[in-house]
Amino acid sequence: MQTAGRAGVGRSTVAEALTACEIAGVVIEESDAVDVPDAPDPVLDADLVIYLLVESVRDADREAVRTLEPARVLQVLNKSDTVGESRAPGDVWSSAVARASDCAVDGGFATLPLIGWLANAGTPSESDLVILRTSPRDLEGRWGAYGVARARAALVANPALDAAGVGAALREASGIAALSAAVADRVERIRARRAEALLDALRACAAHSVSARDVVENYLAGDGAVAFAAEAARLHVGEWTSDALDSPRTAGDAIRCADWWRGQLSQQSSARQHRAVIDIRRHYIRLWQQLSGSRGA
Repeated sequence: MQTAGRAGVGRSTVAEALTACEIAGVVIEESDAVDVPDAPDPVLDADLVIYLLVESVRDADREAVRTLEPARVLQVLNKSDTVGESRAPGDVWSSAVARASDCAVDGGFATLPLIGWLANAGTPSESDLVILRTSPRDLEGRWGAYGVARARAALVANPALDAAGVGAALREASGIAALSAAVADRVERIRARRAEALLDALRACAAHSVSARDVVENYLAGDGAVAFAAEAARLHVGEWTSDALDSPRTAGDAIRCADWWRGQLSQQSSARQHRAVIDIRRHYIRLWQQLSGSRGA
């Protein structure tokens, strides 16, 4: 994954914030700045490009991502606390969301608001909490007026809030949780498309190559290919899968997941969706066998 954009938009800051989110399997790189005089624009060839904007979409931004597929680009309106005319805490984020929506229409890619430096604020010190209670404006140089207002509101709502709780309030105010979730969803879809392409290629190989057929079919029957099939299947199931159980850690978890997916079979409207649910359930059955030692069951 790359963070990209013009100079000064916060490529390093957002890369740091997303790295701290520890999204499984994601490697984040910061690209060189685009639209630098007498320098070529960087090649944006990552599986997912986080393209950063400030204030609005400019011509250089459009040109930088012009050839990229929408599935590979997620725009981020960074420094979102600076957009809009009002600096009242209640207005800042609503203005940011509205401006991000405008950028999505203008730039042609999904756009989320973010206050990157606030996402990286970290856990305040005990002395910060004292200042927050007594002279909150003294913290505006570090957290900005919006960050201080949100931290102060959290403290007023819960006077017993500790430093970790205030830090969590700052991160929540930054918008990093929504961005992290969106990135994780994009990454899952990218992996699913790759898994589907791999399995399609292997099935084609088995169908057309007599010499390779036994080897390929043995692989396709194995746990690795079953896991790939389950990953690819998620491209073909609906939004209702947000209600699915979390990934299993124990044999009991795995069998509960398998039972949950079995319950979804009757709800599928197409043959492809029905097959997708079967593939996912099959994977959980394999996990149950692995975790319980019941391979022969």
